[in-house]
Amino acid sequence: MAEEIPTEYVGEVNLEYYRANMGLTRDFGPLAIKTLMTLNSGAFIVLLTFIGNTAAQSQFTIPLNNLKYSLFFFLAGLCLTAIAIAVPYIHSQKANPYPAHAEQLSNTGLLLLMMVFPTLAFGGFIAGVVLSVNGIVAAP
Repeated sequence: MAEEIPTEYVGEVNLEYYRANMGLTRDFGPLAIKTLMTLNSGAFIVLLTFIGNTAAQSQFTIPLNNLKYSLFFFLAGLCLTAIAIAVPYIHSQKANPYPAHAEQLSNTGLLLLMMVFPTLAFGGFIAGVVLSVNGIVAAP
């Protein structure tokens, strides 16, 4: 088992741990945003293509309400992803290193905002997929 870290190195170890976590955030944050954009926009385009092909020839149909709400959820996912991109940008523009002008969100509030929008965007994707899949019926 590893020995305990000497007290004189605890600060350096904590700093390295912080740097490693920031590196992971820097790498995985944009990847998550790109994935959400790709999922929602791809699903939107696929559903539009399905509508076009269904009009011509298809063995399956989806009721109009399911199509409408699925497209709405995919579009909402795209909008929420765009907001998820805008929140850190706006915060970075308002961040000020001078204590006299420190009118910025708390770290907790910012983290909540940064997590809520991508989570809702993924929820929009899931809701759109569930509505589409549940609505598929065999064509008469």
